[in-house]
Amino acid sequence: MRKFIFKIFVISGIVALIFFLMLICLPMDKDCYIREYNKKIEIIKTTPNPRLILIGASTLAFGVDSKQISDSLGINVINMGLHAGIGARYYLDDYLQYIRKGDIVLISPSYYSDFIEGANGFPETMPDLMIATNWRNIEKLNIYQILQLIKGTPFYCLRNFMDFFKSPIKEFDPKQKNLEFHFIASGFNEYGDEISHWIIPSKNIKQNIEAEETKISNKITKVDENFLVYLKDIIDNYKRKGAYVLLMPEISSHKNYVEYNPIQIKNIMNKYDMDFFTNPKNLEFHDSCSYDEWGAAHLSREGVTQASQRIATLLRGQMHLRHLFDYNN
Repeated sequence: MRKFIFKIFVISGIVALIFFLMLICLPMDKDCYIREYNKKIEIIKTTPNPRLILIGASTLAFGVDSKQISDSLGINVINMGLHAGIGARYYLDDYLQYIRKGDIVLISPSYYSDFIEGANGFPETMPDLMIATNWRNIEKLNIYQILQLIKGTPFYCLRNFMDFFKSPIKEFDPKQKNLEFHFIASGFNEYGDEISHWIIPSKNIKQNIEAEETKISNKITKVDENFLVYLKDIIDNYKRKGAYVLLMPEISSHKNYVEYNPIQIKNIMNKYDMDFFTNPKNLEFHDSCSYDEWGAAHLSREGVTQASQRIATLLRGQMHLRHLFDYNN
C-alpha cells in the first residue's frame, strides 16, 4: 500500500512538473486578447481629467463607441471592459488605485459571471491573465480565485502546447488564417473599445417578443449575495477616492436579457441598498443588433452605435452630473 501511495505521489509530482515547465516555457501569443489588460491599465493611468470610466466585462468592451460618448458629453471616456472570465473582484480591486477625485465611474458587472457566479473568475481565463500581466496581484487573490487559477492551469498549458505547433502551419497555409473572428489585443482602439468586430454584419433575426417576455417572467435567477456584499463595499471605496459611482446594467441583446433576468437581479440588489442607475430594459437591444458570437452577447456596429447614444442620453439625465458635461458639443 505504501509503495502504491508513493508511486501516486511520484506520478503526480512528474505531471505537476511537466505542467509547470509548460507554463513558464511556452510563449504566450504576443497578440493574445487578454494582453489588452496591460494596455487598459496604461490608458487609465495616463488619461487626463475630466474622465468617464466604464468598468465591466466583454459586453462593455464590445458594446460601446467611447469616442461617440466622449463627443456627446464633452468628457474623456475610458473603456476598461475586457473579459467576464476575469471576474469583477479582480479588476475592481485593481482599478481602484487609479481612480481620481471627480471621476465618473460606471460599473457594469456581468449578469452571469459576476452576479450569478460570484465574480471570482473562470478557470479558462485566470491563467491567461496571470501570464499576460506577469502575475499581477497574485498575492491579493482570494482562495476562490486561486482555485480557479489552479483548475485552469492544465488547460492553459495544453492549449498553448497545441497552439505552439499549429502556428507554423497557419503561417504557411493562408487558408488557416482568418477562418473566423479572432479575439486579439490589437483589435482594440486607444479608448479601450474592441473595434475589429465592427465589420461583422448584424444578424437578420425576428423575435417573438410576447412569448419571450412570458419566459423571462417565469424565470428564477439565483444571485450570489456574497458578491453583492463585496460590490457595496468596493463602491464605497471608490466613493472615498472622490469618484461619482453609478451601477449600470449590462449591455445586452434580448436573448441574453431573457437568459439572465436582470430584473430579479435588480430586486435582490435593492435588499443591499443598491440599484442600477437606469432600468435594465434601457440597455437591452434587439437580437438583430448583435452578431453570432458568445451566445449573441456582443453587439454589432449598429448595436454599438445605439448603445453609445443611449448611454450618453441616460447620463445627461443624471441631474447631479450635468455640470460635468459640456452641453455645447
